[in-house]
Amino acid sequence: MTGRRLDEAVRHFHTALDLNPSFASAAAFVGFTHTFDGRSAQAMERLEQALRFSPRDPLKAIFVAGFSQAHYVAGRYQDAVKRAEEALDLRPGLLGAHRMLCVSLAQAQRIDEATTALRTLRQLQPNLSLAWIRQSLPYAPGPMERFVEGMRKAGLAE
Repeated sequence: MTGRRLDEAVRHFHTALDLNPSFASAAAFVGFTHTFDGRSAQAMERLEQALRFSPRDPLKAIFVAGFSQAHYVAGRYQDAVKRAEEALDLRPGLLGAHRMLCVSLAQAQRIDEATTALRTLRQLQPNLSLAWIRQSLPYAPGPMERFVEGMRKAGLAE
């Protein structure tokens, strides 16, 4: 997915679902791919499907972080914060959930909390920068700019 060939990624995940219609991870990653492309409603459907397929899945924290990302893309920042916190309760070291918590707090105008979250994230991911985000995360241009904007509000520099 980091090549930003999002439609191609969706096709591959759908192939996996054709082979195994109850493959929870494939459903979840279709959801993630939709969030990277700014399609939160479709993402939520697939993430819910993944949790129905496997409610106690070892990757549940990642699935829940996907809900945070979908809420963020839809501009529902308080919901994104709640789901990021839930993901971190399940797996405290999940970097994607830490990033979502940081940007969601910032976009929700909870800047002091976002700054604290960024401090924690920087301890876990010392190489984090806006340049790293642009290079490493597979967001399409619109969602990428909103994500970068959230990180800037939290205090992350180039």
